[in-house]
Amino acid sequence: MKKYFQGEESLAKTIWLFWVVGSLVLAILGSVLVYVAGLIFQFPSTQTAFITFLILILFNPYYIVCWVAAWRSTQNTTFQAAAIGVKLLIAFHIAYVMYISIGINKLIQNGI
Repeated sequence: MKKYFQGEESLAKTIWLFWVVGSLVLAILGSVLVYVAGLIFQFPSTQTAFITFLILILFNPYYIVCWVAAWRSTQNTTFQAAAIGVKLLIAFHIAYVMYISIGINKLIQNGI
């Protein structure tokens, strides 16, 4: 993980193995946790929305590490269009995570 964070791995490995596969594993884990919460608290409920929000908050450090690793790995590529594309992807992913977090927070505030 240290090699990825320092940008020493290739851009393709960083994106596909570290970011995409890692995010997929976290998404499956998070989905299972939300499903179990939905069984415990009748879905949809404020408690389920809060657990979903909490899971997103807990996964954010991993996303931040992925963003930094991908950004640093762009320095190792000779294909500069890919580097620009990855930087745009990082910006869109940050905006997406913020949008989802704000939306779930509003659901919690409104009591679904």
